[in-house]
Amino acid sequence: MILFLIQFISLSFGQVDLSHTKYCHNLTKLVEQLSRAGSNRALLARACGSGDGKAFYELMERNNRLPSIAKTNLAKKGCDRGYTPACVYLSKNLKSSVNPQKTVKDLKGGCVQGNVPACASLGIIQNREGKEKEALKSFNFACESGDGESCYMMGKIYEKQGRMKSAIKMHKYSCDKKGMARSCLVVGKDFQKSKASDKKAIYFYLNKACKGSIEEACFLLEKL
Repeated sequence: MILFLIQFISLSFGQVDLSHTKYCHNLTKLVEQLSRAGSNRALLARACGSGDGKAFYELMERNNRLPSIAKTNLAKKGCDRGYTPACVYLSKNLKSSVNPQKTVKDLKGGCVQGNVPACASLGIIQNREGKEKEALKSFNFACESGDGESCYMMGKIYEKQGRMKSAIKMHKYSCDKKGMARSCLVVGKDFQKSKASDKKAIYFYLNKACKGSIEEACFLLEKL
């Protein structure tokens, strides 16, 4: 009976036009069959009652027996509501997704609507697939909207393309404005390579990277 219910609800989760009310009704049935823990009921109330993205994601994490299509859908619900880990989950588990193309389409849709985590996660997928131009666009929107990791990723793509001036400019912005320690390391090392090396700048950026728990930066500081 439980297996039949899981299969039935999994098919329901795959329907694009599934209403929020019907979705939550089916989700409640499924979660209650898998586990009757009070924490699940509290999460369901947060997820379906107030649309809490984190609650959708935690429901996915806490219920390992959920079918993959249900996990993907819960992650999508969380991502749609701006919960970053849910979007990251979608990008990392694309290959195991029941419908990878739809997952990417959903992330694109979220990005177009201004969902910053969706744009950042879409950029991860595009970069992994070698679509650097598209990835830069996705990361750029997320970066300008406050996501420091996306700023760092833009710098890394510029590095890969051999566009070092653009890369250093982006890493400097990522370090100065977003506090990204890995970008601070890149800038500090670039100042070290300069013929007219600025010792104050080298110390400033390496120190900032070291404080951000980048061991290489701490090692380089000791050698100054």
